[in-house]
Amino acid sequence: MMYVGISCITRGYFTFGKGGWFRYLTAALPALGVALVVRLVYFFITGDIATCNMMFLVHPYLLGDIIPFIGTVYNTVWGGGLIYTLGALTVYSTLPYFIPCGVCALLGCVKSKKNSAKHM
Repeated sequence: MMYVGISCITRGYFTFGKGGWFRYLTAALPALGVALVVRLVYFFITGDIATCNMMFLVHPYLLGDIIPFIGTVYNTVWGGGLIYTLGALTVYSTLPYFIPCGVCALLGCVKSKKNSAKHM
């Protein structure tokens, strides 16, 4: 997902803002869809949920050990697998865009303050 975001930014596919996020989704959602399809096909062939864990979309694997809240949601909440998958899809479709967006906004703010200080 980070590769999709970085390649879109470096190629000038979109600019940060509301419209840019929708353009980012046009690249990110197909990647998420392919990962889910590959995961489902693998699950139906092998019956194993954890070994083909494309992008941690279906099963937290060891992520639940690193961030206990995720493991708790997955293991104890009714429908935890579905809630976990929806949460993972939300994270993958927002954070790889909005974190670089925030960094660029911060850099733009610093740059504008630097330029305004130069002209004084």
